[in-house]
Amino acid sequence: GTLSGSKADLDAYVKCMLGDATDELADDPARRRAVESFRNTSGDFFRMIGVEELVFANASDFKWSSAGDDIGDRESLFPDLNVKIVKEIISTGGVFTSIKTQDTSVGYLSPTEWHQEMKSLLKKNHEGGSSDGVETILIDVRNHKECQVGAFLP
Repeated sequence: GTLSGSKADLDAYVKCMLGDATDELADDPARRRAVESFRNTSGDFFRMIGVEELVFANASDFKWSSAGDDIGDRESLFPDLNVKIVKEIISTGGVFTSIKTQDTSVGYLSPTEWHQEMKSLLKKNHEGGSSDGVETILIDVRNHKECQVGAFLP
């Protein structure tokens, strides 16, 4: 990811991610409390999902750049940036333009409903298939990090 802020705030973040920030921030109680709160909260999160806490090995894991104060009004920080407004991110030739946004949530399940549905499908499968003639195929399209956070019922 990319961060932006004052040099002092970014230094505090890097020290926090290195796991050694609190001693070096003794002169700045507000930043020290913020770093301690972040470390405690993120530690609780990682324990909850059962993944080892993310701490970087050394400061060289971070890349730095600065816009500086010498950027003129007519100079661009991103000279090759090109922004376009398009109707579709992935072109389908307009096939899906007739679908209303409110129609895309039809069939949405809450997490509790999802688990109940999965249990029901597993039960039907163990009993020799579906009696209602409807087959369900589940395609898991989560990325690696999302899969680490949780798994579907076996």
